Amino acid sequence: MVALISSCEKEEESKAYQMDGTIVLDCPRYVACGELLTLTTGGIQVPEDPDYLWYVFPMYTDSLKGNTVTLQFPDTSAEFRLSISAKYSGFYESYTSAKITSVDTSSSGSFYGTLPGDGVIFDNRDGQYYSYVTIGSLDWFSQNLAYTGSGVPYEKSPVTHSIFGRLYSWEEATGGEESRGLGCGPQGVCPPGWSIPTNEDWEDFGRTVCEDLSLTFYDDWVGSAEKTSANAYFLDEKMWPYNPDNEHTNETRWNAVPVGYSQSGHASFEGFNKYGFWWSSSMRENGQVYYRYQHSDITGFPMASTFKNGIGASVRCVRLSQTQKQSL
Repeated sequence: MVALISSCEKEEESKAYQMDGTIVLDCPRYVACGELLTLTTGGIQVPEDPDYLWYVFPMYTDSLKGNTVTLQFPDTSAEFRLSISAKYSGFYESYTSAKITSVDTSSSGSFYGTLPGDGVIFDNRDGQYYSYVTIGSLDWFSQNLAYTGSGVPYEKSPVTHSIFGRLYSWEEATGGEESRGLGCGPQGVCPPGWSIPTNEDWEDFGRTVCEDLSLTFYDDWVGSAEKTSANAYFLDEKMWPYNPDNEHTNETRWNAVPVGYSQSGHASFEGFNKYGFWWSSSMRENGQVYYRYQHSDITGFPMASTFKNGIGASVRCVRLSQTQKQSL
């Protein structure tokens, strides 16, 4: 005699439940070549102890199991696809994914195309070296500040801070100190002897680059982006998209690159390969603060303003040049 199973009984046997919760994965977008990276996941509340399976393509052919895994990245630059699945009998599978790229931080590695400055200074606070150029009355950093005592690297990937510098809120950059006057900015996060540029510092910069003494801080400085932006490459791809009106000659060797900005207290990141933002230490009458920016679609170097903690932007430190000091 053959037993018959009703359709209701079949549905009951095959019924599965949705997991309660979302897989949490906090991993950097970029890591250093050869880095040993430990990652931890979780987030699923029901069932209490699902199996987490890690798939890392093309690094590993088999999955890794557990809440925590340690990944050994190769000594060469490459991109990896990371996928995590949460599995448990009687529940639908849950998953998340991310990309991680290993970056060669050597001088001829994954980032190249910037030009050397007039000199180099050493920041003994955290062991960083910075090149600088003299433009007008001031010495300017020709790379973004990467002081590790504040701010965050782009996408919170520590390996990128030595390449692109860090992003700082205005309060972090200036220490909350507003200032005006040539060479009179607050030290803020800059090394001793250097300061966050004021509107007057920026104005001196724009007049020199554009060779126009009538320009003010509030002008757009049309044509200056070409003279101050680098034809730089990251992971063998151009950082600035093609623009027939901007060849990125970088004749000033200021080396502007589009490393984007952060929002919501460095919770999210935008504008990579499109924007570069740099702080001024001067403040508007309405309490907002100034910054200058470059964008891939424009040839100028306009100013804008935002709330003190509205965004995270890059920092270029300045000081009065030796020639300017002697003239005072």
